[in-house]
Amino acid sequence: MDEVAQSRRRHNQPKKCHWSTADKPIHPYVVAVRHSNGEFLWFTWVDPGALSLVTASGTVSFGLDIRIGNILWQTYTLPDNGGKLEGCSSAAICGSRPSIDIARGLVYVETGNLHLAPPEVLQFQEAQNNQTTPPSQPDQCFGSNVHFDSLLAFDINTGRIV
Repeated sequence: MDEVAQSRRRHNQPKKCHWSTADKPIHPYVVAVRHSNGEFLWFTWVDPGALSLVTASGTVSFGLDIRIGNILWQTYTLPDNGGKLEGCSSAAICGSRPSIDIARGLVYVETGNLHLAPPEVLQFQEAQNNQTTPPSQPDQCFGSNVHFDSLLAFDINTGRIV
């Protein structure tokens, strides 16, 4: 095998990637490549959170401009807690594949568990759970911007929760 062929062979071999999370975070990116030939098209950093993740379901749900990777809309399931450990955490949209209803202009997703809540919310929830009468209204422990263990519908064009 000539030198050029050996060089091409080495270049086309799979590469190993080693990630270190101890000294720097891995930021969540979405990367687009052309399906027919693997040509790199664009990448977009979708969230500045050090612990944010992007998982793949194979579904494009209109939050990104597929042509150039610009973020068109981004909707959160919890309010920003400013990085405090005592705030609400999780309620992730992961492990589920969004259902897209083009006719209604909606994207349906499910949210996960709430792993942590502020102490005052937990105390209020405990008092509510100890009621001896059935609840007469929706859960009053959380604000209207907290969505966990839920099925949500997003407007396909704006990301607004409907």
